[in-house]
Amino acid sequence: MNDDEAEVDPGESEPESHPERADLLRTMLNSTGRGGVPIRRAFVQSPEPDGDGTRQGPMASLVNDPATLDVYLLIHALASSRTPYDARYQSSAWAIMAGFTTFSEMTGAKSKWSRSVTKLTKMGLIRREGSGRSVRYYLLHESGNGDAYTRPKTVDDDRWFSLPHTYWLDGWDQTLGAPEKMMLMIALSSKPTFELPYNRAPAWYGISESTAKRGLTKLAERKPPALLKYQRWEPDAASKTLWRTITSYRLIGKWSARSRAAVMRKQRSDEPVKFRENKDALDLALESALSTPGTLVVPKEATIVDRIEGLMEERQPKLT
Repeated sequence: MNDDEAEVDPGESEPESHPERADLLRTMLNSTGRGGVPIRRAFVQSPEPDGDGTRQGPMASLVNDPATLDVYLLIHALASSRTPYDARYQSSAWAIMAGFTTFSEMTGAKSKWSRSVTKLTKMGLIRREGSGRSVRYYLLHESGNGDAYTRPKTVDDDRWFSLPHTYWLDGWDQTLGAPEKMMLMIALSSKPTFELPYNRAPAWYGISESTAKRGLTKLAERKPPALLKYQRWEPDAASKTLWRTITSYRLIGKWSARSRAAVMRKQRSDEPVKFRENKDALDLALESALSTPGTLVVPKEATIVDRIEGLMEERQPKLT
């Protein structure tokens, strides 16, 4: 055999198994050119109360169906980056990215995906065209009114919030329970520091008091925590103690407003974002701890707690 007849190395053959979920997610999310997903607040809360006086958005209908909530968020993440705001992938790819194949065979996982998509279509949140491998999903307005979707970019495009890709890449979608997912979306759609009395949750968002309490509590207790919970007191002549407790919340770390604004700038999801992980939480905690009167409820993170306690000791009056 001469050199011209030498065999050519065909290279590696295509893998027989599907790619890992994390690799597939990272690749597809990176293709959007952003580190997060813009979602109008109308999905979480209606701007106007309905006939019952509640302001619940479409999300409230998914409180007992967190899998369909995740299907919507995933489609939104991949379809909202460019016109015509659609996404088309094989059902097996969708099932893997949604995490449905973790505990089910592919056939069952694809059926679960199809049921969720059917529900979202009936809710007026997406439009489905085609069948089989050629199914294409088009986004509709987040309010569920059936209007065409446009990507919000400024405050003039309706009030909106961002969901960072960390929700998928760090596995939050697989580890959060339904109450936590509901309250995370509500927290993301709220001001950086917000108050939410549990008894207002039904009227404001269409979810129960117990769901609000469980969700906020668990988000604060997670390791790492998603939010900081703190308390302060205000004078109240109607109270037996003449004080009223005010509980506030603030998203921290990768969920903070500052961090989310950073990842929404055009970049890949796997590029590092420069921010000080607990800067917002520490500033807020110190402010609360040094107020009079006041108390503090913070996550059990030594780096924060030690610095707060040290500063508080310095501010204590010396006993003589």
